Amino acid sequence: MMISPTQLLISYLRIPTTGKSTADHDGRCVMCGGHYAVGDPCEAWKPTASFTDFADLQNPWGTHVCGACLAVNARGKDFMQDYTKSIVCKGGVFGFFSNDAVAHWLVNPPEPPYLAFISTQKLGHIAWKAPVNLSRERMVVRYNDKTLVIRRAHLLESIEAAKALSEAKIADEIAKAAEKKGKKIGRPTAFRAPVRLEREMENPESGALAPWVDEIAAGDPALMRAAHTLRSATVGEIWGLTHILYAKTPGSELKLKPGA
Repeated sequence: MMISPTQLLISYLRIPTTGKSTADHDGRCVMCGGHYAVGDPCEAWKPTASFTDFADLQNPWGTHVCGACLAVNARGKDFMQDYTKSIVCKGGVFGFFSNDAVAHWLVNPPEPPYLAFISTQKLGHIAWKAPVNLSRERMVVRYNDKTLVIRRAHLLESIEAAKALSEAKIADEIAKAAEKKGKKIGRPTAFRAPVRLEREMENPESGALAPWVDEIAAGDPALMRAAHTLRSATVGEIWGLTHILYAKTPGSELKLKPGA
């Protein structure tokens, strides 16, 4: 039987289920889709007037909310403020927002099952919306109302592809400058981003290749493969690549959050 995100979360954090009543039949939670059995804590599904996340309901035809979702909802400060940008795994709850933290977890995912979610807006609870990850090779991140898919192998290839294209661009700039000035010049130190890098993914050009990439890659099979790797990256992989390329010391900010 598959475990739901909130059931996984309270299991790892040792939070007891709660509810004003108990189930008189086996069923599935309206919100997280998790199973509950006769006698388990639950409450009848009665959405408030302010509830708008109907598209995220995992079992919209259900009748009750499970004790795990009720327990998470009851801890509003924890899951609407403190733990809104997190990795939830067997070790507890870890930060998942800074470049260093995201870079670490994308390259070194925790042992499954685990959750990965980020809320930067006032969207209410996000934990129950996060897919349960069952693989270290394919991570699904819930980012506000987006679902990001990151294939670890392709992400690692994209890192090397971006670095190779940047090095080729810098070498081309040095050669052209030397030819123009008639003398050797110093090597530029700034990274040349071959793809539009953005953390928020709000710009429609996010993930687009830089105009110079095709010219630099032309005639070089390795660089042409590098360009293809970036072109075939998912939105989530470009998002992850952004964090990784800007990270200074991946993993330096990993701290087990209080209460985990």
